Amino acid sequence: IVYKDYKFRQCISTESGQKWRCSKKTCKVVLYTDHAGDVVHKQTGVHNHDPCNDLHRQYISNSVKIKARQVLNECPAKVLKREIGAAPEAMVEHMEQADIDR
Repeated sequence: IVYKDYKFRQCISTESGQKWRCSKKTCKVVLYTDHAGDVVHKQTGVHNHDPCNDLHRQYISNSVKIKARQVLNECPAKVLKREIGAAPEAMVEHMEQADIDR
């Protein structure tokens, strides 16, 4: 997931939700979210690196995943096109066709 311009990887699932670690191995920041990974309950630690600058594809990917869970009867390609259309223009202009195809 992406939170405040930092990328996180899933660590474990707990009874109260999910635990995520910063994607940089040397960084000790941990996020705690609900089971769906949509709501951040708590963040511990301070990042020891700058925020990621190239997360355009990741933001749209996260948005598509959230929408796909909400509208189960809709074609994934349709959800993708709608989310790309709804994304800020500055974000979309940095994307390439290869980013969309992933």
